[in-house]
Amino acid sequence: LEGFQTIRVLRRVTPDLEILAMAAYIGQRYLKQTQSLLVSTISKPFHINDLIKEMNALLANKEK
Repeated sequence: LEGFQTIRVLRRVTPDLEILAMAAYIGQRYLKQTQSLLVSTISKPFHINDLIKEMNALLANKEK
């Protein structure tokens, strides 16, 4: 499966799953698609501290 196909399947199976999409290029079209699927994004390459920050934010959302 391709990335967005996988996200759609995951949303059907587990609607409240927190998802972080990683991409080398995040353009407007990509952002619109991820926003419509309620997915957080991080652009590659990224620093490990940025990944940790994003993961902590997702986990904090999950706890609400």
